Amino acid sequence: MMAEEPLKGEISPLSQEFTDEQITVDVMIYKIEGNDGWTLEVALDDETSVTWTELFQTDQEAWDDFSRAVQEVGLRRLVDGDDSEEVTIH
Repeated sequence: MMAEEPLKGEISPLSQEFTDEQITVDVMIYKIEGNDGWTLEVALDDETSVTWTELFQTDQEAWDDFSRAVQEVGLRRLVDGDDSEEVTIH
C-alpha cells in the first residue's frame, strides 16, 4: 500500500488566529494545487472545523466573507455545530 502524498498548495498570509465572543478559532485560507480558487476553513480547538463550500477567487474575498459572516451572525453561531439551523450569509 502506497502512502498518500501531502496536498500541495499555498497558504494565504491572511490565515490567522481570530478571537470574538470569548471563542478563538484558526481561520485558514488556502489554495490547493489544481483548484481554481481559495478555500476558507475555520477550525476550533476541539479539532472540528467549518469549511465554506464555495471557492473564492482571491484570499481577500475569503477573508472578507468570513468577516461579514462574523458581523452578521456572530462567531459563536457560525461555528456552533448545531446543524438544525443552517447559517446562510448573503
